[in-house]
Amino acid sequence: MVGNLEWTNKPLAKYIFRLTGLLSFISTCMNTPKTFEYHPSLQYTTFIIDITCAIILTFEAAAKMKTRGIFIGDSSYLYDRWNHFDAIMVLNIYFSIILQTFELIGIINKYSYFTIIRSPRPFILIKVLKTFLKFKLPKSQI
Repeated sequence: MVGNLEWTNKPLAKYIFRLTGLLSFISTCMNTPKTFEYHPSLQYTTFIIDITCAIILTFEAAAKMKTRGIFIGDSSYLYDRWNHFDAIMVLNIYFSIILQTFELIGIINKYSYFTIIRSPRPFILIKVLKTFLKFKLPKSQI
């Protein structure tokens, strides 16, 4: 399965990757202190969704790196600007998971300045729109 990664281009895999981006955006929208005050159980729900999304999106990135290579060639993972964006979004999800872990444990207050780390997370909507709408920008615009 690792050597042959053609399954990543199958409709089911693409659907899972699209759904993951959408779930990550929904989790981002729910991830506010006021929401957690009204519905405390959502804190654990968003935490589980974020972990699941991080794993799936990391798996997607690893599959792309395996098939295209990381640095070498015109089709390498780091040559494509959209992959830069995807990698930054995955890192933001990981930072959010770490921050939410600290909040759940009680190390960080829910209104602390550290929550600014989550501020780029809504940009995941760009990934969602990109995968559902399939638009392309000229390379000079990216």
